[in-house]
Amino acid sequence: MRILAIAVVAALAVAGCKEKHSSSAVQTNGDETVYRPDIEFESPIPDEKGVALTAVVLVRFSEPMNVATINTGTFIVRDPLGAPIAGVITYNTTTDEATFTPSAPLAPFATYTASLAASISSVNGVSLGVGHAWLFTTGP
Repeated sequence: MRILAIAVVAALAVAGCKEKHSSSAVQTNGDETVYRPDIEFESPIPDEKGVALTAVVLVRFSEPMNVATINTGTFIVRDPLGAPIAGVITYNTTTDEATFTPSAPLAPFATYTASLAASISSVNGVSLGVGHAWLFTTGP
């Protein structure tokens, strides 16, 4: 029983560490380990249904990002046929959030894909390393 308790405590400790930095370390400078930025939140949430036709698409990063790397080529929202939709991208340096505001209302009852390119990077020059995408579906 004692071994099981130790194993559970060790697993929780590892899980706690992973939660803080769920991305992989990319380099170590002396005593400092540098981690890739994480995506902490998406809106609409992945697989959300009934999203408003006037919704903006938002992503929150775990650290300050290089705004020059977040643009219409790296933060893309695609319609059900896979075509990119027009919109404006902004980045809030206070909240570390990027938003995509569509130029026109979204189509009703349509599934959209939001995607972020692996090349988006932090102000420290560390990229996401892998692309990230999620789906959402509009309502009436």
